[in-house]
Amino acid sequence: MTLLYRIALFLFLFPTFALAQLPGQLLEDFAPADGVVLMAMGDSWLVDLDANQNVRPGDILSVISPGETIVHPETRDIIGRTDHVVGFLEVSRVMSGYSYTNLLTTGLTLQAGTQVRRFEQVPAYVEASVPQPLAQELKRNLSHFEWVDTPVGTEDPGLSFRLQDDRLSVSGLAGADVGSYRYSAGQVMAPMTPAIRQTEPVASAEPERSLLNQGVDSLLGTVGLGRGDTRLEAPGVARQQQSDGVWISPPLGENPVGLATADLTGDGRTEIAVALENELRIMRMTAGQFAAVGAVDFPAGTRLLGIDAQDLNNDGQAELYITAVIDHDLRSQVVEFRNGRFERVITMVNWFMRVVDLPGEGAVLLGQRMSRSNEPFSPPVFRIERNRDRLSRGAALVLPARVNLFSMLPVTAASGESIYVSLSAGDRLQLVNSSNDRLWRSSDYFGGSDISFYNRPESEATQRVPVAIQQRLTPLASGEILTVQNQGSRLLQGLRSFTDAQLVAFEWDSSSLQLNERWRTPLQKGYIADFIVADIDDNGELELLVAMRFQEKNILQRGHSALMVFKLQQ
Repeated sequence: MTLLYRIALFLFLFPTFALAQLPGQLLEDFAPADGVVLMAMGDSWLVDLDANQNVRPGDILSVISPGETIVHPETRDIIGRTDHVVGFLEVSRVMSGYSYTNLLTTGLTLQAGTQVRRFEQVPAYVEASVPQPLAQELKRNLSHFEWVDTPVGTEDPGLSFRLQDDRLSVSGLAGADVGSYRYSAGQVMAPMTPAIRQTEPVASAEPERSLLNQGVDSLLGTVGLGRGDTRLEAPGVARQQQSDGVWISPPLGENPVGLATADLTGDGRTEIAVALENELRIMRMTAGQFAAVGAVDFPAGTRLLGIDAQDLNNDGQAELYITAVIDHDLRSQVVEFRNGRFERVITMVNWFMRVVDLPGEGAVLLGQRMSRSNEPFSPPVFRIERNRDRLSRGAALVLPARVNLFSMLPVTAASGESIYVSLSAGDRLQLVNSSNDRLWRSSDYFGGSDISFYNRPESEATQRVPVAIQQRLTPLASGEILTVQNQGSRLLQGLRSFTDAQLVAFEWDSSSLQLNERWRTPLQKGYIADFIVADIDDNGELELLVAMRFQEKNILQRGHSALMVFKLQQ
């Protein structure tokens, strides 16, 4: 009797056992994925999610409002945060590095950096056609959905699961099919080819400017940036980049600190080096697509502060000169392409390093020592020379005490006197002469950097103040000087928080010895970590490459950043 009871019980529960695991593809298709809003594009919004996170057209993204931090009452450890869903977006098109989305919630307020999470608390309904054991497995494995007992309206954001013939189908808005999976003998099996709705541009006799092209004005458009008349779409998963316009890289996912571009491999093509806090990534832009070329890790505790490229040994390929610290000591590095890979060839350099355009000389690699005093940059600034794998100090530059090698650009007055454009420690744009006299200072803040270091150990000071690595000043071919203007809180040196960013171009008036603003880009949510003006895709035209951070990495959230490329008006 006992044996017969066990057999009967097994047969009764067999369908539940058979459904103990849903197919991995189904779970992956509806798994959560975290991202952020990048920017508005006409009536759409761009988010930093793409096919790398298995995002597809028709996916529903929940807009997250961060709630209170959850702290353990005894250990005081941060456990998490009570997030709230305030609305929904629908993915309409998946590109390389980002996706287009449409608003599903009326009156929803978005901005760059707003958090999104795929399918978080999205209403989901299981129709009666689905066997109860399968319905239970769906609810158990997809617990991030908000499972409801009544059907989801055809015009409301949500998903419906139904069993029809030999397939389990998942439908979204207006009954659009967003997933289809074979079903046989009580088992959900491999996915069938889904009929996924995708928004495509309507062909017209006269080519339209795409939303991304139109969006140049809203992001980094206005004077100085070109606006093409041809269609512009960033590369899709299986698309080729079209000619004119704007590109966005796949998400970096971290906090970038610097950019450099040059021929780093000696093959005549330009590489892009992106310095993150403890990692170096090298990529190349070909046919509108960012492709990884290499990466370099650094010893634990190393923090990168800045990066430049220069062919100091004149071998036809540039090297990367990276300013870095460990604790309160400089540990700068040189990275070079050797034996088919990028390697750290010189380490433990106790200098700051920066490439600066000097009048009559062009780009020169300069160095400067760190001081333990209240003035962390110790004079003099000197040229750096290289003999094989050894760096040495060259001739010193006579500079005013108010400037250091970062954010310093020499210009020449009508009288022939050398004048130095620089950003002060207090984020003011200034003009200083060789006698250290300040000739002019901006009333507004410019620059703005949260990349900083300590120049003395904690034991040597009652209160350590972090020292910021200022933003670079870049001369344009037009003679204008381009700089960053990051805006936000500057109450304390160690508690800077920048939330809005733009680029500003100035004209140097050599007669009246002042800077006149020529143009600025619209203010955007986010933080510009660095920028470079170069021909990064080897097409003979200059582009503006910007490392843009949309959300800072901290204990509660991962960083969200990307490279953005804009074609400059020639």
